[in-house]
Amino acid sequence: MKVLLIGGSGTLGKDLSPVLAARHEVFAPPHGANGLDLASADSVRRALDAVRPDAVVNAAALAEVDRCEREPELAFQLNADAVRWLAVACAERRATLVQVSTDYVFDGGKGSPYLESDRPRPIQVYGKSKLQGEVNALEAGGRALVVRTSWLFGVHGRNFPNRVLQAAREGGEIKAVTDWFGSPTSTADLAVVLGALLEKGATGLLHAVSPGVLSRMQQAEEILALRPGNARLVPVESSSILGLAARRPANTSLASERLAGLGIAFRPREEAVRDFVAGYTPPARQP
Repeated sequence: MKVLLIGGSGTLGKDLSPVLAARHEVFAPPHGANGLDLASADSVRRALDAVRPDAVVNAAALAEVDRCEREPELAFQLNADAVRWLAVACAERRATLVQVSTDYVFDGGKGSPYLESDRPRPIQVYGKSKLQGEVNALEAGGRALVVRTSWLFGVHGRNFPNRVLQAAREGGEIKAVTDWFGSPTSTADLAVVLGALLEKGATGLLHAVSPGVLSRMQQAEEILALRPGNARLVPVESSSILGLAARRPANTSLASERLAGLGIAFRPREEAVRDFVAGYTPPARQP
């Protein structure tokens, strides 16, 4: 297939690009004036007309939760309106759209992993904008798959596990929340699953996460057990964290009612964490 990958330079995109390229012809235009501008419907249409893809995978988003709260118009423009333009353009050109979404469409109050059949109830702008993006993707009239995932971590980009490993190497304090829970998911593993879903022609709504439910504290402990060092792990409760613009849901762990039926499964999370720790590269120091 010809696959247009949007967000190829992001944390997930950098793992997804080589997985897709192993079996398909992948086009990953840069973001901005010389590439694809998701904030412009015309730019989206031009990109699809230039590539004529069989499928489009959108791994781009404004994912900074507090920034979304401070800039709601921008959040909805990039996470919802852009998806509508993309979905309509895909439907008109008979291209399949794969839209990556988030566990933050839920309020965190269920107390157990959310399934695809659970009703979303986001509590902050980020979740609301991503939920509207899901609706826009699925209601445009074309072939679309929305994949929700949770607590992504990988060797690329900035994420909590990377900060834990940096502290283990260099020393420093890591505050880890004991009462926020999710389903930590390797971007490398999610990339493989997304590639399999695309090839199987899956559509609709689907949850895709590594197995298991952890708190941020437990996640940090799991990582440091594999790479002990000089990090000082400080357990904190979410109620003690001040200055956040957006509310965080307490437990947005996910599980899937559909994935096994498609013959797709994640490997054990522990294996993914071992590979992540082994592949960690310290960030380059600024001159």
